[in-house]
Amino acid sequence: MNQYLDTLQPELMNVTRLFRIPDECWEQPRFTWETWEADGQYHCRMTDGAHAAQGAADIPHDADERLRELHRKRAARRLCKQTMYDLCRRVTGEHPAWGSLTGIRPTHLMYEALDRGLSMDEAAQHLIDTFDVTPQKAELLQRIVRVQRQLPPPDDRWMDVYVGIPFCTTRCTYCSFSSGELGKGKLVEPYLAALFAEMEDAAQLLHTSGRTLRALYVGGGTPTSLNEDQLARLLERIMTLFPGAVEYTVEAGRPDTITPGKLRAIRKAGVGRISINPQTMNDRTLQVIGRAH
Repeated sequence: MNQYLDTLQPELMNVTRLFRIPDECWEQPRFTWETWEADGQYHCRMTDGAHAAQGAADIPHDADERLRELHRKRAARRLCKQTMYDLCRRVTGEHPAWGSLTGIRPTHLMYEALDRGLSMDEAAQHLIDTFDVTPQKAELLQRIVRVQRQLPPPDDRWMDVYVGIPFCTTRCTYCSFSSGELGKGKLVEPYLAALFAEMEDAAQLLHTSGRTLRALYVGGGTPTSLNEDQLARLLERIMTLFPGAVEYTVEAGRPDTITPGKLRAIRKAGVGRISINPQTMNDRTLQVIGRAH
């Protein structure tokens, strides 16, 4: 088990941050833990001296060695994070609305449960029981998944296309995506020229594969950090090269980058969905993470 935990501390720090425990607790270690394997399970015990939490998880036994290693690593790390979460709940008495989840795609866990044959209600209850998600957030995930499942499920008949715009007006402190600050925008036109050439190749690949376009997503970075003319040109080229998608989405991630002209260009192109990501409604948090809106 220990071979999967050599870089675990950053993930545990994300858990303690859920409870507003200062990062300084890791400089002079406040928490100690031990892990072991027994009876076909991983075991983890964590303590801060006054409180303790302990958990266990089954050791995956996939026939495929690569999948087995991946699933064992995931199970070991998830167990340690969950045990740290249980300890922090005991220490602080707080209950975060999203429970122990710290990633960016909580719906993925809903799909995992559905793939195991659980009903939608059973999958929601699984998230409540396993990750301590509140019933209100579990119900929200149900609503999101129901909307997403209106798209045809992925299979070999379909192909999805992602168009990346790696520019933002500022770079948020938490961001791990491949993007940079827009600055004066001198890199935008050279990037678009290269992007358009790659889009033509991708459109040809889609055509020769015999597959049908399912969904196209323009993400980033922040696509709406482009100016109105650049965004309109991008969308026009997309619709020319990739017609007929069941769903088109443009990520308008920074509310401060959205203008009436950009919204008109998005609607004129035939895009049916935009994704606006304020990240938080707390102005102080926005200032700390570097989002100006």
